[in-house]
Amino acid sequence: MKACAVAWLTTLLCGAAGAASFFEVAPGAGAFSDSHGAGSVRVALSTELPWRHAFAGGSELVLLAEGSVGRVWQDSDQAWFATLSPLLQWRFPGASATPFVEAGVGGALFSRDHLGPVGLGQHFQFVDRLGVGVDFDDWRLSLRYLHYSQADMSEPNDGLDLIELGLARRFF
Repeated sequence: MKACAVAWLTTLLCGAAGAASFFEVAPGAGAFSDSHGAGSVRVALSTELPWRHAFAGGSELVLLAEGSVGRVWQDSDQAWFATLSPLLQWRFPGASATPFVEAGVGGALFSRDHLGPVGLGQHFQFVDRLGVGVDFDDWRLSLRYLHYSQADMSEPNDGLDLIELGLARRFF
C-alpha cells in the first residue's frame, strides 16, 4: 500500500513533461490550539500542472501539485506525516525575480493521533496554507502559514498552526 502511494505520488509530481518542478526543505515552528509549542521540518516535491491563466499586465495564476513528508515534534514526542495538496500560485514576473502568493487545501496523514498531551483525534488531517515567496532563476524562497486540523470529524481536535520558511531548488 505504501509503495503504491509513493509510486503514484512520484508519477504525479514528475510526470508533467516540461513543467517546472521544485524540491524544497522547510523548517517550521508553531503551536497546537491548546498553546503547546511545536516544531517541524518538511521536505516537498512540487510540479506545475497543465493549467494556467494569464492576466493583463503580465501576472498569471498557476495550478501546482505538491507532495511532502515531514516530522512534527512537541517536547520529546514526535510524529511523521505525509501530505498531498493542490496549490494556486499567483505570480508577478519581474526582470530578475518572480514574487508570488499561494493558497491551497489538501490532505495529510499523520503516523499518530496524539502527540504528548495533544490529541489530533485521528490520523487524517486537512492542511490549509497561505504563503508568499519569490523565485530567483532556479531557486525559490517562501514563507508560509499552515494549519492542520480534521474539521471536528472526531474528538479531540487540537489543530496545529505552523509558520515555515522554505528553500527550494528547481530540478526540471
